[in-house]
Amino acid sequence: MKKAYYRVGHYGQDEIILNSDTYNYGMSFDTTYNHLLDGYFNIATKIDLPVDFLIDINIGIALFGNVYLNQIEQAIVQDTFVDIYKVTNKDAHRGIVIPIKLLNTFIQHFDDENPFLAYVEGKYLWERYFEMVRSKVFNHLPTRKDSIFLFDNVSDCEFYIQEHKKGFGKIYEVEIIREEQLLKVDMNIFDEISLSITSNNLKMELFKYWDGGLSNTPRFEYLFQGECRLKSIS
Repeated sequence: MKKAYYRVGHYGQDEIILNSDTYNYGMSFDTTYNHLLDGYFNIATKIDLPVDFLIDINIGIALFGNVYLNQIEQAIVQDTFVDIYKVTNKDAHRGIVIPIKLLNTFIQHFDDENPFLAYVEGKYLWERYFEMVRSKVFNHLPTRKDSIFLFDNVSDCEFYIQEHKKGFGKIYEVEIIREEQLLKVDMNIFDEISLSITSNNLKMELFKYWDGGLSNTPRFEYLFQGECRLKSIS
């Protein structure tokens, strides 16, 4: 019996053919955060920090300017480090320091042409991490950004609509016309990750995702590349 697949989407029609060469997850991405993320990973590859810390620094300076910079200055310890908990007041940041030199390098990465950003859409950061792990260890597997995401049951579609789409979305039954890649992975490995996980621990969790590992409550998504026909069922 042929396996059933489903997709959540909004297409304005009840039936549509999708080709991952021309329609994929990466189509929703733009270059808004490229400068920020280049500066972020320049530091994140040198020191193991909570993944949200430098994003917090960026947003804090964007919103509060010199007031926030003064808060950073007040968090200096031993003349050469910044106690990141004293900056963010997040419990997960307790006991962690960053050399002033590295933090200054990040801050000085920004200028009038490439300013600090008051809002950062999280998927851009997470997808950089996903691709970092995939390209280094699993480069034979399909990229997330070049794929169309599918599920294998309606219940998971309904869960995705409620938890990730704020209750909005239609469910489509999927007919595979041409399959190039189809990778089954546990989406809950990522969903269960704390925003304050350290960079190295995040990469370990994402290794499990690409390696076919399972979370405590597995929920599967499929990275599909090829051509498929969608028919609305909701």
